[in-house]
Amino acid sequence: LAQEVALSTFFIKTHDHGNIRVVELVGKLTIGANCREFRSALDAQVQSGATHIIVNCGQIPMMDSSGIGEFVGAQQRLTQAGITFALCDIPKKVKDLHFWSGEIKKVK
Repeated sequence: LAQEVALSTFFIKTHDHGNIRVVELVGKLTIGANCREFRSALDAQVQSGATHIIVNCGQIPMMDSSGIGEFVGAQQRLTQAGITFALCDIPKKVKDLHFWSGEIKKVK
C-alpha cells in the first residue's frame, strides 16, 4: 500500500518494507491541519491492517508541542491496539530540543 497525502508543504508518504509499514513525514509537524493529517494517516494504516509501523522523521525540519503530542498519543494508541510503533531518522535538532525522544521507541 503506497500513498502520498499532500497538505500545503506537508507531505505524508507511505510504503511497505516487508511486513513493516513505513510512514515518511516531510515538512513541519505543527499545530493544526498537519497534526490532524498525521493522526488520520496513522489511523488509515491501522485500518488497513498494518501491525508494524515506523515513522521516518528525517525530513521534519520543525516540530512544536502539538507534533510531539501526536507522537506520544500515537505510541499509546497503537501500543494498546497491539501494533509495534517506532520512530527513525529523528533530526538532531528535533532530538536536542525535546526531552521526549526517550519516551518513544526509536529505530536506528
